[in-house]
Amino acid sequence: MIRKEDFGISKNGRKVSKFILENSRGNYAVLMDYGCAVLSVYLHDKNNRLTDVCLGFASVKEYEEHDECFGACIGRFAGVIKNAVFFINGQEYRLAKNAGANHIHGGVKGFDRYIWESAIEGNQVIFSRNSPHMEEGYPGNVRVKVSYGFSDNDELTIDYEAVSDQDTVLNLTNHSYFNLSGEADGSILDHTLQIFSDAYNETDEFNVPAEKISPVEGTVFDFRKPKLIGDDIHKKALQLEYSHGYDHNYFLGENGHMKPAARLSSPKTGIGMDTYTSQRGLQVYTGNQMKGFRGKSGTNYGRRSGICLETQFCPSETECLKGQMLPVLGSNQIYKHQTKYCFYLL
Repeated sequence: MIRKEDFGISKNGRKVSKFILENSRGNYAVLMDYGCAVLSVYLHDKNNRLTDVCLGFASVKEYEEHDECFGACIGRFAGVIKNAVFFINGQEYRLAKNAGANHIHGGVKGFDRYIWESAIEGNQVIFSRNSPHMEEGYPGNVRVKVSYGFSDNDELTIDYEAVSDQDTVLNLTNHSYFNLSGEADGSILDHTLQIFSDAYNETDEFNVPAEKISPVEGTVFDFRKPKLIGDDIHKKALQLEYSHGYDHNYFLGENGHMKPAARLSSPKTGIGMDTYTSQRGLQVYTGNQMKGFRGKSGTNYGRRSGICLETQFCPSETECLKGQMLPVLGSNQIYKHQTKYCFYLL
């Protein structure tokens, strides 16, 4: 069952809508057309209490005022582009420097800052928008469609599809912050995390991905076996110092087929979440830069109140050696991938 309701009015006077996708278990996901975003995912915990496991705000105004991208679709490029510049076919494209000397998450007004077109089709909510040529400095007119579904098995499915009329750079993801103990619980350091990857992308001191894929073995980045997020996060390691915690891309394998990316669980609620994707990478971010502000239920969101598991592009070792760090979408090629966040009780 899908219901559409008013959520508020944007600063430019446009109506913002939310969509409630409820399943037969009485669990439900809430979406919003501003930012093509996930507002909430409500699940019954081990004590049968309905628990919202996604961080967020209570009003449109707060989403417009903050830049945490809670639950939003990130585009055109999820992540950091070094020196805010890239080249395609010998042509230089300069982007906004909105992260020091670098470019992050699509620029000053990325996809998370727009009200998307929306439609309910069967058991899905379909969001779409046209990103015009040179929006935020990116070439090509790009048509983007993002479809959300929430099944009776408590699976939140996100399907991405896009096409450009000329070669461009495109890397889409969802930026939900999860706390499986509940969005007001305060910390994810007691969560158990497993990542199905044996290699990660190092960063430089400015948190820009370096041209190096490194093995996780023998490092604090080894989550091949389940461990608490807090086990190693305070240990002395240069890569952790650069990012003030985990904020790194893990290489999962090649595109085109669904594969497990991560497994997350909370001991307090007994809620688990498995992440599957057809993408190559998983950006793991432990909320290291969260400054402390009022969340949707009135609780303060401090540092490490949530974890992002962002499925996206990650370069292979070969591409790193060649310096090919950005994913190019060719003219009239179809950009398409899927992510599933599958919830369950332990």
